[in-house]
Amino acid sequence: MSHAHTRAHSAHADGKLSTVANEVSDLNETLQSSVRDITTHGKRTAQAAGVATKDAVTILRDSALDVRDRVGKSVAERPFTSIAVAAAAGAAVMGLAMMWRRRG
Repeated sequence: MSHAHTRAHSAHADGKLSTVANEVSDLNETLQSSVRDITTHGKRTAQAAGVATKDAVTILRDSALDVRDRVGKSVAERPFTSIAVAAAAGAAVMGLAMMWRRRG
């Protein structure tokens, strides 16, 4: 192999290595950008979920307080009716429990 041929072969190999190095560098940049995008999206999603959870808890709490107030008012206004309703509900739950127990 001549010296010129060896030099040409070496230059060709260096060119391929340079191309591969550039492709690896481009891939690395793409991966880093993708990781940043995914991380940002994940943070936004987590923040939105946190806000939604907080809103849901507030709504549930407000609803529970409203039900508690209405039940308390109803019991205060009609104590005997409330006792009768509670007894009927308890009997219904017991009946269902006994039916379920017999099936199992």
